[in-house]
Amino acid sequence: MTLTGLPDFARTLTLPDGPVWAAYGRDVWLAPATELVMGERDGGAPAFQLSIIRPPAPFLPPPPFGSLDMTLVGRRDLEQALVGLRAATPGAALAGVAAAEGRLRLSAADADVVAPDEFDRPVELTLSGDGDARLLQRLSADSALLMERMLIDGIAPFIAAGAMGFRGVSPRVAQTAEFDPGALIGDLSARIGADPLSRDQFASHIEAALDDLPIAYSERVDIGTRAGLSQTLADRIAARFGQPVETSASEAPEFTLPAASQIGHGRFTWDLRQPLLTTRWITVSADPFRMLRAFLAERGPDALVRRSVLTGLPRGAERIDAYANIAHESPELQALGITLTAPPAPPHRPSAAVASAMFPLPALDAALTLRLAPGETLAYQAQGFAILADAAGVRRVEGEARAAGERILTLTAADFGMAEATLEAAPALLALAEIGGEARYRVGEQDHAIPIRLTEDAPKVALCIPATAEDGALHLSAFDRSGDGALALDPAPLRSARLDLAQFPGYGPQEARISCAPSASGAIIAIEVMPETAENASDFETLAFREGATERLWRYFSRSPFTPGFKWRLASAPDGAWRRHADPAAPLVVEPSSPPP
Repeated sequence: MTLTGLPDFARTLTLPDGPVWAAYGRDVWLAPATELVMGERDGGAPAFQLSIIRPPAPFLPPPPFGSLDMTLVGRRDLEQALVGLRAATPGAALAGVAAAEGRLRLSAADADVVAPDEFDRPVELTLSGDGDARLLQRLSADSALLMERMLIDGIAPFIAAGAMGFRGVSPRVAQTAEFDPGALIGDLSARIGADPLSRDQFASHIEAALDDLPIAYSERVDIGTRAGLSQTLADRIAARFGQPVETSASEAPEFTLPAASQIGHGRFTWDLRQPLLTTRWITVSADPFRMLRAFLAERGPDALVRRSVLTGLPRGAERIDAYANIAHESPELQALGITLTAPPAPPHRPSAAVASAMFPLPALDAALTLRLAPGETLAYQAQGFAILADAAGVRRVEGEARAAGERILTLTAADFGMAEATLEAAPALLALAEIGGEARYRVGEQDHAIPIRLTEDAPKVALCIPATAEDGALHLSAFDRSGDGALALDPAPLRSARLDLAQFPGYGPQEARISCAPSASGAIIAIEVMPETAENASDFETLAFREGATERLWRYFSRSPFTPGFKWRLASAPDGAWRRHADPAAPLVVEPSSPPP
């Protein structure tokens, strides 16, 4: 996996609304989502479905149950974040970054409401290529009926709390660290104890004990490297020795350290200058049901609740509901299928049990039945496949078989042997420009190129490519809808991206350095300035220059990346003609005697 373009956690800037990270190997900053909102389906309905499933007759298997299917979308006000970023780093570009994993739990918004226990525990989210987070949770019949009653009453008294994990590059330090792993883990275990802890809590322990840990460094640890050293040690130790806690009640994942007796002795040497892929977790809490309540008030719960009756299943048969969490709109994707295989379990079942299904695109769910022996534990191998087509032909790709035992099986693009990238342009950007270009990659000796065009009518495109693709890159440009201007974006790795105006240095807060030296002592020169994108002729400011104050730094906001400059004129100009200064990064020197154009 290429690290280029991922968040570089060594360069973090904390803004009032959350952190932003520099991109590793690219000249752009990345803003993680800090809010979760309910997603929408086609037609504006909430991306929420409560299913209640019962057998064909009472007391027949399987017992009644329910399932909750809900999609949440990460949001961040990029314009607000851009203002804070530009104040610290003038001219910086800012883009959103999608989470790679997440955990969420539902809890009662009102202390007087008692939510079932199965709601109040974290559930792993399935994230699509564009960062949308899908929660799929099997419910008991009682919990499903309780939620249905709440929907009918229009209350939906739940809030969502969780954490989103963003994959990026750990800080690097010009050091090597040498240690005995048994001694180090023993020392840390004695300090921390046996209780589970999050990665951030672990980093705090590392920093507090940094001077006393049994680690030999190649260079002296000074105050300038202390924070980065603590962070990269925490990342590396947690990745190498941490044991994940599967039943953690915390929103962010937790782990424990093994007993010192489980770790051998010897000498480890880590080069802390080498980049390491790691994850940072951001805690999020939201009320995604706000939209749901408004929908219930207008249209009622019928569109959100689905009741179904299962066909009677023989003893030992198990129903598995498979959900493909990918973008079905991809023009390359022709078909999706899944095969489940339970190995032989003699003597009661001497042959393998196999069930296969095709996903009826555009629907991305399929029901399968595995015929097992009565009382047999549900365990199987799941392997997906996809049929892809492009200008180079049609091909079948397959994912690696993986072990599973769930009755609700969630699948990602990797399970079908694919990599997925979703490109979307923000409405504000498409109001000014169209996005064009292509996605390029190679499979074996064959080069592939997928044309890309994003417009107001088609603001999003999903790309499904073989997981074996190499050298994937996006080559995109923005084309001015009101003129001939074009702005090329730097080539980027072929990953999901949401394009927004904040990615263009010519949009947003700008700084212009203007100087003017009056020719006579005591004289005052007034200069009128206004952004090129100003909507009204009266939206100008007047800057005064005099002896001892011949230079000003003027800040303004550009509403279009194609016209980032400003206009200026001497207030005393007889004809009031404006001059254009196209590049705010270039200082403007005004001669008081300069004639108008």
